[in-house]
Amino acid sequence: MESPATNTASLYAASYLAVNGTKQTDLAKKLSSGYRINSAADDAAGMAVASNMTLTIVNSGQAARNANDGISLTQVTEGALAEVEKLIDRISLLATEALNGTYSQANRQAVQQEIQQCLDGIDTIGQQTQFNGNHVLGKDRSYSFQIGPMDGNVVLVDMQRMSTSTLGLTGLDVTRTVVTTVPEGTPLPADVPWPRPEAGTLVSYIGDGDGALHYALLKDGVYTGYPDRSEPVDVLDNGKVYLNPLAAAAGALDTLNSLRGDLGSSPDRFQSDINTLNATVTNLGAARSRITDTDYAAATAQYIQANILVNAGQNVLAKVNQQPQMILILVRDL
Repeated sequence: MESPATNTASLYAASYLAVNGTKQTDLAKKLSSGYRINSAADDAAGMAVASNMTLTIVNSGQAARNANDGISLTQVTEGALAEVEKLIDRISLLATEALNGTYSQANRQAVQQEIQQCLDGIDTIGQQTQFNGNHVLGKDRSYSFQIGPMDGNVVLVDMQRMSTSTLGLTGLDVTRTVVTTVPEGTPLPADVPWPRPEAGTLVSYIGDGDGALHYALLKDGVYTGYPDRSEPVDVLDNGKVYLNPLAAAAGALDTLNSLRGDLGSSPDRFQSDINTLNATVTNLGAARSRITDTDYAAATAQYIQANILVNAGQNVLAKVNQQPQMILILVRDL
């Protein structure tokens, strides 16, 4: 017989109703948010693992964007260096033209004016080429790119100052006498004997006056008067011998190609890193989803079950709360 002081059935019904109501609320949260883990209370270990995965995903995404910036930097620089190559090619062509025995000094002066424009153009490219405010060819420096989620995942892109001086083109002037070192063993005219090795460096040049090939001996940059005859032309200017324009252009091109070769490998490296990072983001995202996302098939079935139990509990609780009224029948006629 139920006691009006303690309605045990009601207490049991209310207890189970509270449990099933909490379960229903929790399942509703998972179904509406799409996540199985909405707080550490849902799965503390799973949340810790998922949080670490999220950190790696976020960092990897930014690292991929960094690598794309690296590709952009190398593309901008490569475009500038391609223009420098065109200017060097033009300088070499003009120097070849100037070394024509039929050209007068006035002709060479006209050629030199265009060569100087090309030289100025090289310096301008070196001074004005920019990427995000950085003068990438203005000085020797390395650009560091973080291309991974961990410390040490860094790629360095080395840049060199681009100018006529770094290319070895300073002082190139086809209006003056230019000298070329004569390789040992080169056949010489009968009246030009090979000098002793310690005597100096044998050079050749074209005389401005006669357009003919002449030979001279340079010792520590000074013309020695070799061979023993009157000096046909002055091959010095303030103690410095003028550059061989063709050799200078060839040397400049070698220097440029070395830099472009280093830059050319950088985009491939960056693209490989981007592909790896994108695969990492995709796979980690899938792994995190399996940990944190709601399984809608299972959650829906559990929600329906909890909903039925809550409705049943509410009906049962209403019934058992009426049981104490039956005691009133027993005491009604007292």
